[in-house]
Amino acid sequence: AILEPQRAAIVERIRVHRRVLLVQDTTECDFTAKKTLAGCGPLSNLARRGFFAHNEVVVSDKRVPLGVWDTTIYAREDQEHGKTNKRKQEPIQQKESHRWLEGYRHACDLAALVPQCQIISCADREADIYEIFVEFQRRCERGEPAAQWLIRSQHDRCLEAFEQEGRPRISQRIAQSPLLGTVTFGMPAREQNPKIKGVRTKTLRSGREVTLELRTMQVTLQAPFRSKVQGGKLPPVQITVIQALEIAPPAGEAAILWTLLTSLDVTTLEQVRDVLELYGGRWEIEVFHKVLKSGCRIEEIQLCKGERMKRAILLFMIVAWRVMYVMKLGRECPDLPCDVVFEEDEWQSVCVVLEGVHEAPGLSRFA
Repeated sequence: AILEPQRAAIVERIRVHRRVLLVQDTTECDFTAKKTLAGCGPLSNLARRGFFAHNEVVVSDKRVPLGVWDTTIYAREDQEHGKTNKRKQEPIQQKESHRWLEGYRHACDLAALVPQCQIISCADREADIYEIFVEFQRRCERGEPAAQWLIRSQHDRCLEAFEQEGRPRISQRIAQSPLLGTVTFGMPAREQNPKIKGVRTKTLRSGREVTLELRTMQVTLQAPFRSKVQGGKLPPVQITVIQALEIAPPAGEAAILWTLLTSLDVTTLEQVRDVLELYGGRWEIEVFHKVLKSGCRIEEIQLCKGERMKRAILLFMIVAWRVMYVMKLGRECPDLPCDVVFEEDEWQSVCVVLEGVHEAPGLSRFA
């Protein structure tokens, strides 16, 4: 109910775009210090307590945030913590990873509302789930609205092959595909912030100019066996694989390797570069989480009931999106009049707070 007006506004914003990303990711909401907050569960360990928020944010292909489409805020059960390996053969509906499949289905719901716009469900490695690939294929076969998907690879999956080929994997087959070309750009340094105060920050990757070799090909995946799925096996699916591998990395550092999986039809160098640029839009949800926790400071909210806390977090998600949107426009279009974004009573009240009541009559929308 809280998100319904937001969703209606998102649909209207999307109508002017040719394609958009529905980016999904999960973040921790750490309330370990809030001893009286009910409903929390374990995070990375049983001592750290709080909620997980699996969020879906709509972003244009130019990386302009368009709104929060959906969220699932939940707590793990203490007895389920650390049992990931025991759940591998369970039906996906009984796994926590089911949220990624649900996120893709939400992208399909959005695609049905705006058929003139291409909706692309985008996610990082955790979403490398075979059931998502099957969902897309089955929807296409049934003629139902189906969002495209773009996911970074986590598993080096087996491919369907003839007997003499053995069991080739994605990495082997893509390495044998023709080189399409290269792309060069500046890569910032990657640092790991220390968890212990007084310990120096550790540099994981040096900042440098990176040149990547680009390859792509279509492959047919061998379906994984699911012992508790009806029939015991899922159907094979055809997907596109894109590989970007760094040439001549610095001594002592591993080469940058990105392997992307997608339902998009990608065959040329320009299409590969376009998909890489699209995947770069996934980073906007990381910015969203930073604004939510560092800017809106949701982990400092003083509430005692879990359901009230979830509603408060959701309200701040809408605020965080709005902050991102204004920040993006401010950086890209610094001379844009403020009444393009704000109603008159909104921007004038801010000026009164900042400048005082005596300045109000002469307010300018360009101030």
